[in-house]
Order: sequence, then structure tokens, then C-alpha cells
Amino acid sequence: MRNDLNRWSRLAALAILTLLVATPLTLGADEDIRSHPGFIDGSFLAEYADKDGEFVEVTLDAPLLETLSAPAAAYDEDVAVLASKLKSVRALVINLRDGVAEEVRGHLADIRRTLERDGWQKIVEVRDGDENVNVLLKSGDDVIHGITVLVTDGNEMVFANVAGDLHMDEIQRVMSKWKIPGLEEIAELEPAEEG
Repeated sequence: MRNDLNRWSRLAALAILTLLVATPLTLGADEDIRSHPGFIDGSFLAEYADKDGEFVEVTLDAPLLETLSAPAAAYDEDVAVLASKLKSVRALVINLRDGVAEEVRGHLADIRRTLERDGWQKIVEVRDGDENVNVLLKSGDDVIHGITVLVTDGNEMVFANVAGDLHMDEIQRVMSKWKIPGLEEIAELEPAEEG
């Protein structure tokens, strides 16, 4: 009984400390990021989740990303510079409720069409049976503002958006150190005209 009380006390202290640290970091972050050209909000898609299925949601905004990227400088200065330019990382991975897969595929197709109309460049598209994968990039003036990934596979869905102001030369420096298949194409992309 005493061990359980100590464990709950430690958990409560950790929760309070997390709130004290994270609250000032995230206050106002939502309003700022919504105006960024690379930000796409896919949070509404969470309503299609099967309550008993897989559900993963990640929401990291600039102040918290800056704090988390600081230790990267000890590992690799180029990675730290790149990470410090991130404004938002959002991801949603869910199993869909029965009967909503087609509706969600329609929402993702609408998002893709809207992004393309708004100057996003489709860099990957895969369609194979129930599997649909789209990766879109928002760039301009030698800067990548956003990358969005939209995936449906049967009854599973993935939405991810990374927004920031990532310069192509910084990305190339990091990629030259790491051999990550497929990323070399990003460095070769021509920036879209701002419009």
C-alpha cells in the first residue's frame, strides 16, 4: 500500500511538473502556427477513430520543438539547426470506425486537391487496391514550408504534417551525412513560386 502511494505521489508530481513546464511553451502556439503556409490541420479526422482501435496523436509546436531540439546540437549541429526551424509536427494514426473508410478517403482526397490548388507539390502518390499514399510539399524561395503525408490502407488512416522554414541547403547538408533513401529527390525540387 505504501509503495502504491509513493508511486502515485511521484506520478502526480511528474504531471504537475510537466504542466508547469509545457503550459508556457504551448500558450499561443496554436494561433501562430495556423497562419504558417506549411501548416495543415487534420485534427478533425480523429472523430473517425474506432474507440477500441489503434489511436496515436502527436502535437508538437515551436516552443516545445525548440526545447526538444536543443540536445541535438551535442550530436550534430546541422541537425540541430534544421530541427530549430520546425514550427509544428502533427501526426494522427488511427483505425477507422466501421463504415467510414470511404468518407475518410474522400476527405483526404479533398485535402490533397485543396493543397495542390494552393501551390503544394505532390511528390509521391501510390494507389494499390485499398492503399492510397500521398506526400505533398509546400515550398517557395528555396525554403520548404511544409510536408504533408496522407495515407489510407483499408481501415487504417495516417495524417501527418510538418511545418517550418527549412532551407534547402540545410536539408542537403544533413542528407549528405545520412543515406536516407528517397530524400535526395527533395533537394532536387524546384521551389514553387509564391503566389
